[in-house]
Amino acid sequence: MSATAIPAYARPSDGAGRPLAQSYVFGQGKFFGGTWADRGLAQLSFDQLTKLLAPGLAKQNYFPTRDAAAADLLLMVHWGVTQAFRDPMGEVNVERLNSAADEYRTAAAANNGAADPGALNALLADQSGAGQSAQQAIARNAALLGYTPTLQQAQRRIFVSAEEQTMNEELNEERYFIVVLAYDYAFMRKEHRSRLLWATRISLRSVGNRFEVAAAALAQAGAGVYGRNIDGLVRLDYSDRSGRVDLGELKVLGEAETTPASVPATR
Repeated sequence: MSATAIPAYARPSDGAGRPLAQSYVFGQGKFFGGTWADRGLAQLSFDQLTKLLAPGLAKQNYFPTRDAAAADLLLMVHWGVTQAFRDPMGEVNVERLNSAADEYRTAAAANNGAADPGALNALLADQSGAGQSAQQAIARNAALLGYTPTLQQAQRRIFVSAEEQTMNEELNEERYFIVVLAYDYAFMRKEHRSRLLWATRISLRSVGNRFEVAAAALAQAGAGVYGRNIDGLVRLDYSDRSGRVDLGELKVLGEAETTPASVPATR
């Protein structure tokens, strides 16, 4: 989970230290249907999704209004499942590569080191192309899910850390997600341009989960961070026990940028 807010977003608070209430209207963003048919994902409507989000938003004193002209915030909601890169010829190409390497070594040994590396080089090029496609998928999903700052920080280290490896594995698997982008609606009405105030991006792996239950867990997880800026990725243990959502202790990993990105971009 990623929660970011611009430095200028400072909510006044009441005498008890709670932020003063702000009103919002929902805006339907993009639905990401994924590669495979997912009945639970397709059946959950946008209206049902917003009803799941509203209680968590209320915990941070954000409340819906029917008077759109007076709303403080426009909450654009994007949701769905990420797409991971899968090389359909991956195992076959590994076998071909091993076979070509054996043939090259045999030919080189029989001809005093002289052998044609053409077939081996072609297979190595194919493998390199597949690796680049996987990295592009990781970068795309990192931007969508809010991993990019923490991932880039990990990539600056000399050696691959366990944290970086975990992030790469998560970003190259299908993950259910909800992204809530909060725009200054009064500013938009006056200036006719957008100003993003905060962004919350929540996800969990889709394998072994049902979206109608996962969506409730995602919405519940965001309840503690909507409108806040938290450095790094926030992790929660999640379990689905007979339809009941259990969330564990919140853990923050790494450090992130303080400005939310409104549009996902690849590196």
